[in-house]
Amino acid sequence: VAKGWLFEDQHRFYLGPALYGLTLASGHIRAGLVTHEDLTALHKATGVAVFLGVQAGDHLIYISEVGTDDAVGFEARSNIRRTLLSTAGGKALLVARPQVEREAYLRRRSAQEAELVSRFLAEYEQIRTTRIATNLARGGARFGIATTVHSRSGEAVASVTLVGTPADLQPRV
Repeated sequence: VAKGWLFEDQHRFYLGPALYGLTLASGHIRAGLVTHEDLTALHKATGVAVFLGVQAGDHLIYISEVGTDDAVGFEARSNIRRTLLSTAGGKALLVARPQVEREAYLRRRSAQEAELVSRFLAEYEQIRTTRIATNLARGGARFGIATTVHSRSGEAVASVTLVGTPADLQPRV
């Protein structure tokens, strides 16, 4: 459970996001039409790290990355599941969900996540309007900008997140 291979709900165990992430990474399921070359081109155009993430249950899993520094890359690979509210990509995906799903997700948050829920609700309208979510992380050392990737049917299937220093990225939002 701690590593994400399983998750528990009401004393029942289910396959977790880590297994789902391996399936995605193997290429059997693709997040829209985004290729590694697309991420590389985005990295070259922006000069910052680029992450492709998908929602698996209540978590965001990064399935591809380009241009990360050692610290950011290690963190992304060692912490494969993150709550949607703690990442720019997760917030972008959450805004794209139907209202019923989004509200159910928010109701499931624990008391420890109350501040994250409040911040998300305060940011919601701006994210919905601009389709851009942001996040400040690692004690203010990293800033993320994210948006969703849509399938041909228009469903948000993934998020693309740019990560860099606040000094570099915040002016470019």
